[in-house]
Amino acid sequence: MSEKIQDRFLVEKYEGGVAHLVMNRPAKLNAMDRLFFDQLTEKMGELSSDSEVNCVVLRGEGRAFSAGGDIATFPALTESQERAEEHVGAVFESFHSVQKCAIPVVAAVHGVAHGGGLELIMACDMAVASTSARFAFREVGYGLIPGFGVTRAAEKVGLPWTMRLASTGEEVDATTAQEIGLVLDVVEDEELVSVAHGLALSIARHSRHALEALKGHLNRDSGNGVDEAVIATAGTFKHESTQRAISEFLSRR
Repeated sequence: MSEKIQDRFLVEKYEGGVAHLVMNRPAKLNAMDRLFFDQLTEKMGELSSDSEVNCVVLRGEGRAFSAGGDIATFPALTESQERAEEHVGAVFESFHSVQKCAIPVVAAVHGVAHGGGLELIMACDMAVASTSARFAFREVGYGLIPGFGVTRAAEKVGLPWTMRLASTGEEVDATTAQEIGLVLDVVEDEELVSVAHGLALSIARHSRHALEALKGHLNRDSGNGVDEAVIATAGTFKHESTQRAISEFLSRR
């Protein structure tokens, strides 16, 4: 049975200048398909230009933040370098829309944040996590690389941890994520949304022009190497080992 088409995101606006952008594909653990990426770019653009919003909380509906890229969409990307680059470009544009949003974005992370889910956290300005959160770059297991994620991760957690996560595919828990600087705080699951919302409120009470100037200044050198990362990431889809790993995953599922 094909999946019922629905909005991949819900927007909730609150008093105090805070909006929640909620990933809304819970049955698929908020896995990312092309509709997801296109809507993420669209929604972030709308929030970025909304004068009533000074801070965004990004979170996932259901049991997970996001399990990452929807592997069912991967076989089509092995057909040509051009097709892979077009898709990866859209992926990077969506993550970039979070990074370049005019106002701060706080990730509220629970459950798995794998692959693209972790890359999305890297695009955010800060993150809080619940004790259930688990983080991993799983791409290497399929012969792929988290191109956007490693570009940002080097700035956030340093080169050694970036290389370790991206080259091993290992999963780290919330405590380790806090120790390496990936998340600010770790709280119980039932407290996650309220803590993230409280942090957003403490940001949003300040003037928008100051927040825009601050974020713009902090991100002034970010994103270097993104064009090269698109080409490198897209290129991995053409390798036979990658195609075999994707096929094996889909046959198991």
